[in-house]
Amino acid sequence: MKKKLKKISKWGFYILGGLLLAAALADTGLRWASSSRRVKNYLVQKVSAALRRDVRLKQVRASLFGVRVSGLEVAEQGGFQQGTFLSVDKAGARFSLIHLLHGHLKLRTVFLHGGAIRITRGADGKFNFADLSSSSVPSAQKEAHADPFLPRITLGLLDIEQLDVFYIDAAQNRSLAVQQFMLRARRLMFTEPFRVISKAQVRWVEGDFPLESTLAFNARLNLADLDLEKAALDITNLIVRYRSTPAVLTGQIKNFTNPSALLALEISRLSNDTLAELAPDTPEFLIPALRVDVAARAHLADSRAQISRLHLQLPGGELNATAKAAFKERADYQAEGDFAFNLDELAALSPILASTYGVTGQITGAFQAAADNWNAKLSVQQVGATLPAAGRLDGLSTQITAEGLKTLAVKDLSGTLNGAHFDGYLTAVNRPLYVDARLELNMEKFILPPQAEPAPEQTQAETTGTEQSVQAPAAEAVPAATQTQEKSAGTEQATPQGPQAQTAPAQTVLAQTAPQGPQAAPAQEQTALAPAQQGPQANTPKAKFPPVHLRAQIKSGPVSVPYFYAKSVDIHTRLTGITAELDKADGTAEMQIGEGEIQDIYKLTQANSVTKAMFLSLSVVSRVINSLNVVDLLSKLMPGGKEQMPEKKTDGKLAFESFSGALKFNKGVMEMTKGSFVSDFMSLKISGTTNFRNGVLNMQVNAAPGKHYDTGIMPITLKIGGTVDEPKGSLSMLGSAAALVTQAVGNNFASNAVKKGVGGFFGLFKKKQDAPVEPFPGQEDTFVPVDPQELLNPAEKNIAEGGSK
Repeated sequence: MKKKLKKISKWGFYILGGLLLAAALADTGLRWASSSRRVKNYLVQKVSAALRRDVRLKQVRASLFGVRVSGLEVAEQGGFQQGTFLSVDKAGARFSLIHLLHGHLKLRTVFLHGGAIRITRGADGKFNFADLSSSSVPSAQKEAHADPFLPRITLGLLDIEQLDVFYIDAAQNRSLAVQQFMLRARRLMFTEPFRVISKAQVRWVEGDFPLESTLAFNARLNLADLDLEKAALDITNLIVRYRSTPAVLTGQIKNFTNPSALLALEISRLSNDTLAELAPDTPEFLIPALRVDVAARAHLADSRAQISRLHLQLPGGELNATAKAAFKERADYQAEGDFAFNLDELAALSPILASTYGVTGQITGAFQAAADNWNAKLSVQQVGATLPAAGRLDGLSTQITAEGLKTLAVKDLSGTLNGAHFDGYLTAVNRPLYVDARLELNMEKFILPPQAEPAPEQTQAETTGTEQSVQAPAAEAVPAATQTQEKSAGTEQATPQGPQAQTAPAQTVLAQTAPQGPQAAPAQEQTALAPAQQGPQANTPKAKFPPVHLRAQIKSGPVSVPYFYAKSVDIHTRLTGITAELDKADGTAEMQIGEGEIQDIYKLTQANSVTKAMFLSLSVVSRVINSLNVVDLLSKLMPGGKEQMPEKKTDGKLAFESFSGALKFNKGVMEMTKGSFVSDFMSLKISGTTNFRNGVLNMQVNAAPGKHYDTGIMPITLKIGGTVDEPKGSLSMLGSAAALVTQAVGNNFASNAVKKGVGGFFGLFKKKQDAPVEPFPGQEDTFVPVDPQELLNPAEKNIAEGGSK
């Protein structure tokens, strides 16, 4: 028996030795054969025929335990002169023959060290690998290999290093470069969890904008023997670093069929430097830490997703939310949440918010959102801020509710602006064809800080253009009318200077603001006119917002805003169809403005629709007054020396004691039924219509020197026609100087200044010792009597001397 066993062992030793020798010889022969030029050319030919691309191969080595290639290159379609599609420096695989005998494909190592792949999409939308998608294998062979034998596969080490992937999209002008890509996985198998580590540098270019970041990934993957419902991914960390800001994602994803995830994202050192390339003008800020926690689930088969928890936390505030979404024929979602922010802590994150704006207070709220609607509630508590254009806002408190774009309500509004208290409310309802708004605002005072003035050369050009456009025609028209009148009276004398130059029979037209013909408006004056014509109706696009129906009540004490100051303002509106052009407006508006001054009536009128409705009539009147030299005429009826007279032009600046008006709108036509402008020097009564649909004017203005309220007759009448952009006016006075005195002065008991001034001219009013007339302020010792005969034309002199007509 022992001899038999010894004999068997001997033969076994010989057989094993023979097998080992055969394996060694086979391995040596395989290595020698695979490295030969003939085998290499054969492989290149087969691969090139399969890919239908030119192929290069520097070296290939095969053995019984693996294969290794180096210097592999695949050309673009059309040959290497078109570029290289794929290149591999070194790649290979090592496997175990013994395990293969048991149906187990055990790959000890699969590696790729160095390589590049270039994917392009042309302007026609085709990719450079489109020709590789079709295989040259006959369909019969495809069917024969449709269900191949799949052995058990394990991988000891997957090692990829220094791989570059480039993607260029010429159709969308974008590119992506993933460089120095590294992927390492150990003990990779389908039945047990294994760890995956990866990192890369990523550069994304969209147009001319580049975005670069570094990615690192460390996770544990369980394929669960390819049972996707049991598969899981534990993310130890996914790090994305952009500039100096890292973002770290951790968490777990289970069930690759209907995934559920618990994820946490932490962002550190988020600052304006992070956004320097995306938004270079972002103010300085630094958020040291920001954290987002998410619990979510997706149903891929039903195209549904649910976020059961979303929590955002940063210094000074937090947000909580939940959401559901479904993606079928159209996206459908529902979300709700709440938030709370402490503005003091948030402001500390940004020096500009803390030092420049001084933001304080708290904001809390809640919201609900769906695909077709949303609503929100916002509570503002003791908010303060320094606003560059408005000054210091403190103690702002209000409750704001909104239902999508349908309704907005700002209730219990209160606070202080520059130390002055204000309160009120605002509601707005978006109807199908208009917005229905209600506004009530009560202010102790409304004082805005001074605004930066425009460039000096721009301001000067606008002022010069305005003066020339209205002054030059009047300077030519007034003497012409005077000369015509003198010739009809049969006299030959120089053109009179002073008040008699403007004295005319009743309803005699002295001037027009828009002379006809090229001689009446020289080219130079027409060029200068252009700046004065700029306004809301010039080169302004049509408003695309729906018209507004507004009921408003605004009351304020002293008001000081750009171009305007007044001691009190009271405005009531009940208007419908308000647009930027006011061409569909209906309703009424009343305003009562106390003593103050308009610094620039033209710019004030152009500011917005509200100031346009309030001051447009006064703006037009101011331009016509300039054109007809009304200020010059009134100044010559005033007592006192020339050094105390106002300027001959208003230049858009109007001081007043009161300004009131009652406006009635009818389908875009504004009628001023009661307009009153009262100042120490000049008073106006304004009435008539302005058609905002075509800009046509039909207005009448009565003017008189000094203060005139609702009583008395004003001797000067202005008829204003034309359009808003090009108003035309005419001026007329009462028929005789006697009538001027007896009616315009004698009946205006409210104007002591006019009594003294005009009475002194004509000698009809004398001071009584028992009832002295109070002099015009500042004019007590400057009165100079004038012979009234010098103010009469020849016909009036004849009547005054008792002659016949």
